[in-house]
Amino acid sequence: LGIVMAMADFRSRLSGSARLYICRLVRRAVLAYLALAVCLLWASSCGSENTHMGPSEDEAAALVQALAFTFQKGIIAALAGEGTIGGVVGELRVKGMQWDFDRYSPDGELFVDGELVVDPAQQPMAMHGDLGLSGSLSGVLTIDLVYSLSTGVFHGVISVDGVDVPLSERLCCMT
Repeated sequence: LGIVMAMADFRSRLSGSARLYICRLVRRAVLAYLALAVCLLWASSCGSENTHMGPSEDEAAALVQALAFTFQKGIIAALAGEGTIGGVVGELRVKGMQWDFDRYSPDGELFVDGELVVDPAQQPMAMHGDLGLSGSLSGVLTIDLVYSLSTGVFHGVISVDGVDVPLSERLCCMT
């Protein structure tokens, strides 16, 4: 209450032009603080999930290439009915139509988790699912492939966090 009384007394002693000058000064200060607050809010959102950058095409292609051996071993296990493929860390368990990636890592730096549905009885063999990536790359590995046993060729799309990898250059003619 004492501060309010002191301010009222101070304002009453000011001339009209001095009061106008102070009001303009206060308005400018408020606008400057608001502009600063908006800039700080905008700058702080730069590291948020909304600005997540996916992998480069080279990183996506390297991941698909690293998993080629895993897919080859998975197909062999699927045709046998079941099997386990160990990674540097974790494993891929194949049983019937389900491929379960449990913290599987082909290199000890990238980890794959999730489930693919693979139908070995269907020809060509259909493979579908979304796998989670963590470690050196993070995001989603989307698999939508068919594999022909007669030709040994994969067709379809593998997408690494939204980056499509051309299969004709990556997973072809595995023996």
